[in-house]
Amino acid sequence: MKTLFIPAVTALLLLSLITNAQRTAIWIDTDIHLGRFGRDVDDGLAILQAVRSDKVTVRGISFALNSNHGYRITQKLLQRCGKTIPLFKGASGSKLLGKQTEAVEALAEALRKEKLSILILGPATNVATVLMRYPELQHQIKEIVFCGGRQPGRLLNPAKGRINLPDINFERDPNAFQLIMGTDIPLVLAGYEASSTIYLDRQDIKFLQESSDKTDQWLYHQLRQWQKLWKIALGSPKGFIPFDVVTAAWLTDPDYLLYYKNIPVRTEHLANDWKLHRLIQPEKLFLQASYQYSSARIANYCYGVKPEYKEIMLQSLRGYFPPDTTPVLTVK
Repeated sequence: MKTLFIPAVTALLLLSLITNAQRTAIWIDTDIHLGRFGRDVDDGLAILQAVRSDKVTVRGISFALNSNHGYRITQKLLQRCGKTIPLFKGASGSKLLGKQTEAVEALAEALRKEKLSILILGPATNVATVLMRYPELQHQIKEIVFCGGRQPGRLLNPAKGRINLPDINFERDPNAFQLIMGTDIPLVLAGYEASSTIYLDRQDIKFLQESSDKTDQWLYHQLRQWQKLWKIALGSPKGFIPFDVVTAAWLTDPDYLLYYKNIPVRTEHLANDWKLHRLIQPEKLFLQASYQYSSARIANYCYGVKPEYKEIMLQSLRGYFPPDTTPVLTVK
């Protein structure tokens, strides 16, 4: 038995090393609001998807805007998954662009050790500040995946409801993202359009309510509140769109995303399509992608997901991963 045991353990260790080597090392930068009444919940779902994925290894998570709340809530989510990942507090707003924070220094240190893909699920203040303070590290970033951007003329209008939404992650700190666009770091835009065909309703999340885990039940309560708010405020009878989860899927489940490859991107001032702010700000800066542009800056732009991705996403929240079916990637 002893002679059989040693080779078996060695094989398991080798398999573990190979599996880890095949995973993409990523960093998540987020403005997570999960747990705050009336605020979005999808950052939290994206974090759950990423930390439970067998495709990526999360090296660290940094917070923008609401760092103290984000820190506490993310700890709670990680405990649910049995994960230990370093967490770092970052910029509380766009005025701190270029200023030193715990998050900036931690991300810079991580980049000195290895190349990372960076997933930005909020304003780009923290990541842009790293590039400002440590420009020599930009070539340590494999790619930046950002929840934002649109095609020209595209309204961010869930369920064709009564309100146009802002491209909030970009608009909260457009200077930060413009700084990123000034680099040659590979860029992926996966915002509203990519996720706009997926809605989560009560039936989709019922398994959380039925779970014996208290964190699952708490999570159900948060998602259910958000569903009701979307119905009342946005006129969406189908539930809510999990924007950031689809953004994270570029790293965790890329085979299910539909995207335009190497499409020119640029920023431009246009009439404000967010009616609630039009009187205060008649024009605003837009981040847009189009093959009609002549700009040298290019990105991969996600415009949709395959129908089967929704179930893959829900399974990741349950902690179960179905066999890899290796679907065909669609590129235009």
